[in-house]
Amino acid sequence: MSKNKFFLFILKHIHEILFVLFALLLEYFSVLLMTKKFYIINPIPLFIFLGVLLLIGLIIKNKTAELIYFAVMLMVIGVGNIALQNGFFLQGEAVFKIEQLTFMDDGLGIVSPSSLYLNWFYIIMLFVFSLSFVAVLFIKKVKDFLYTPKPYTKTHLILGICTTIMLPSFLPLMLVSSGYQKYDYQEYRKGYENSLNKYGVLGNFLLEVVGQNNKPIKLSSDYLNEHKTIVTSNNTTSVDKNLIVILVETFEWWGFIQDSEKFPNGLQGFSQNDLESLFPNLYRLYNGQAIVGENHYVKDKTNETEGEIILGSIPFKNNFNDFNDVDYYFGLPKMFKEKYPEAITQYFHNNKLKMYDRFSYISSFGFEKVYGEDEILALDNYNYDRLEYQTATIAESMITDSSFILNNKEIMFPLDKQFFTFWLTLTMHSPYDFERAIFADNKAELLSKTNVNLSNEVINYCISVMDFDKSLGIIFDYLQENNLLETTTIVFQGDHNAYMGALSNTVKNVTNDNAENNRLPLFIYDKDLQSDDLDLSISSTYSLVPTLLELFDIPYIKEMYINDSLFREDKIVYLYSYAYSFFIDKYGLFNSLKGKMTAEELDNREKVIDCFVTRQGIIDNYYYYQKVKN
Repeated sequence: MSKNKFFLFILKHIHEILFVLFALLLEYFSVLLMTKKFYIINPIPLFIFLGVLLLIGLIIKNKTAELIYFAVMLMVIGVGNIALQNGFFLQGEAVFKIEQLTFMDDGLGIVSPSSLYLNWFYIIMLFVFSLSFVAVLFIKKVKDFLYTPKPYTKTHLILGICTTIMLPSFLPLMLVSSGYQKYDYQEYRKGYENSLNKYGVLGNFLLEVVGQNNKPIKLSSDYLNEHKTIVTSNNTTSVDKNLIVILVETFEWWGFIQDSEKFPNGLQGFSQNDLESLFPNLYRLYNGQAIVGENHYVKDKTNETEGEIILGSIPFKNNFNDFNDVDYYFGLPKMFKEKYPEAITQYFHNNKLKMYDRFSYISSFGFEKVYGEDEILALDNYNYDRLEYQTATIAESMITDSSFILNNKEIMFPLDKQFFTFWLTLTMHSPYDFERAIFADNKAELLSKTNVNLSNEVINYCISVMDFDKSLGIIFDYLQENNLLETTTIVFQGDHNAYMGALSNTVKNVTNDNAENNRLPLFIYDKDLQSDDLDLSISSTYSLVPTLLELFDIPYIKEMYINDSLFREDKIVYLYSYAYSFFIDKYGLFNSLKGKMTAEELDNREKVIDCFVTRQGIIDNYYYYQKVKN
């Protein structure tokens, strides 16, 4: 090809060449930002996507319109990558999952401009690339060429044929292949590349959209019978009692405890009498009236932790939203109801159930009654105290924890029947940088106890903990007055740390990957239960369901839960998060199950990991099988 012909070829296809080059640069640089690796193992989904966009551009007859189309598509790719980058960094390095689209209300409520991730080099690069297309319009030779008729050339024909062949051959691969069967659990054991390096940012997005990871597996009906160990309990302390499980929004140790070594930027300058005065119920529970899990670890976002504390397991690749038609028969509500048919199982949250799309799947967990803010407001005419805030992105109000409990305690804890009540609190939810005027008295009392200048974020957080403490007082007083306290087991823990605005990191003076960041309070109250009965050397959210099943004398299939009961001396404890690629077991805290150990520790660890892989595989098989069956 002569130089003139080559130049003419470049000139004819300048739109397409610039578009593909710039799109690939944006994509690969985005992968570099998010993974520190400048490569994609399997770029086929990305190439198919760009090929489809290229084919559409080639079909456009007007060349100016074609150029504008490619410029717009480039902006869409760039802005889309920026959005996915923010999802990656704001949500703890979680790659995009299609169910995140249902979290928008909640997500926008806690995101402020200061928390957005913006890489200015990437933004400038996108801006320059987009301007390049505009500049083409002002280059004389190119401009003259643009306004000539656009013939369809052999190149168009070849590209069209290639795209036409590739697209149908690739779609069945995406739609038919099973994410579960393809997915190798050993990848986590080896610390293998995550899906961003596998498919790229846009490639991962596309695979989620078309449902490549949602393909169910059909199992034989006796699958579970081949893999089950029935567990019965030797400790039935809570048999025939009521059960209250509370998932406490953003519940941190430093919110009510002073420890200058562990929490150097937390509550300072307070005496023990001060703490007892500010947090009377948490103080007495912590100091002997409850069993306390000091080494209890929680990692996931609220909706995932919520599922874990109710079900004791989690789908490996999908969120609970994807399985709202599944019968979660192994979950705590259904197991409790099966054991105690006359009991009532209820779910409460003092926020709207549309948050995290809860209305679509909470009922399938097995609760007979499900109450969010809207359902509660429809029941009565109470005037609820509301915590009102406004950020740059959203104005919102929430029913305070103490007000919610005060007005609904008769419904939540009925006097005429046995009950299992689950409550998800709200008051301690971020953001913490706005003035919580409704807690002005709490603030005045808090500041009167110390001469240390606390940050506004710490103050706003702690005065909200005071409101939750008030809620606990209402619950305990109500149960005591109605002779229910001795026949009720109460369990509560945090849902995650105060990660928004890095408040947790600042108070503890640690980074995100420090185990301390995910060590949250666990309280178990039962007057007949002794702390020596439980092994609390290490526990996680997944530990609670099998532990409670044993307490209430409910036999269960061991393999349906990620962790063992805390009554088991040989228990295995994991904290696993599919969103964060995060694990913890008795040998320590690890990402991708990697760490330096002795040969003996490694051998023991391999056995523990094999157990985890087996159980999680069974749990996944159950979820997918139920989805097909139903």
